[in-house]
Amino acid sequence: MKKIIKLAAYFLVAGLVSTACRKDDQSYQVQNYLNRAPVADAGEDQVIEFPANSAFLEGKGADADGYILSYTWTLLSGPAALTIADSNNISIQVKDMVFGVYEFELKVTDNKMLFARDTVLINVIEYMYKSPWDY
Repeated sequence: MKKIIKLAAYFLVAGLVSTACRKDDQSYQVQNYLNRAPVADAGEDQVIEFPANSAFLEGKGADADGYILSYTWTLLSGPAALTIADSNNISIQVKDMVFGVYEFELKVTDNKMLFARDTVLINVIEYMYKSPWDY
């Protein structure tokens, strides 16, 4: 009889420990469906001396729980007289810039439609030639 009581107590304790250690199925499912936004990096700010009037924008994008679906570059501010070659690539060339400060935004979208944005500045300045006699 004592063996039966000990055996029953053992199974009762084992069942309680097993139930207490089991993960809640609902929270486990929710955790698996959480999506983190990607990370966008538009690169370093640049200064260009005129007569140079083009620049390369080389961004980066990363997504820890998926993959990058698209990249989009947009001119946020600055003189509108410019040409953007294929604004849907991670790296683009901007041409025909004039004097001024340009602000570009890189938008990175992941496979679950979350996105991140980052900006970069390009300052087009006048070439400051100094002759040896200016010193």
